[in-house]
Amino acid sequence: MRALTKQADQRLLLAAAQAGDERAFHQLVEAYRHALEVHCYRMLGSAQDAEDLTQKTLLRACRALERFEPRVQFQT
Repeated sequence: MRALTKQADQRLLLAAAQAGDERAFHQLVEAYRHALEVHCYRMLGSAQDAEDLTQKTLLRACRALERFEPRVQFQT
């Protein structure tokens, strides 16, 4: 049952973020920020570069949010 609630929460956050709510976008991506930064660190070998790339990636995601299709998982 909790998984359904989490999916519903994500859909609501996604809709709010697509409507321009920056806090909703922050809440939506915060669950994935650490994993993304770790992935970038493994590729780059530099904590600073990993942090920079994570920021750039999230900025690109924010700018492309209106084109995101909810039929796929947000995590991907």
